[in-house]
Amino acid sequence: MDVRETEPSDSEAVRNVHSEFITELGRDGYTQEQVNAWAQGCESADYVAQIEADDSHFVVAEDESEIVGLGFVTLKPPAEYETTVDAEVTGVYVHPSVARQGVGM
Repeated sequence: MDVRETEPSDSEAVRNVHSEFITELGRDGYTQEQVNAWAQGCESADYVAQIEADDSHFVVAEDESEIVGLGFVTLKPPAEYETTVDAEVTGVYVHPSVARQGVGM
């Protein structure tokens, strides 16, 4: 397994991992209505813009050149709450095929 910075050309693979995680693994903790609403956001998300944004950092996990996981960090968390940190892990998602195998650690 290799971890590398995400490239804009990875956007569709990122969308796929994010969506598959939500629709398959999200059912463990959310209602189907919640899963559907969450997954719908993946369809309209502009992953290229998110990957290129100055206030975030994306990485992907690859297994034999196939993206199977992703993580993103928000730099300078929103001022909605007081914090002394410079960044916040916003999300870690793995494809269901590699769930519970240490990819998202």
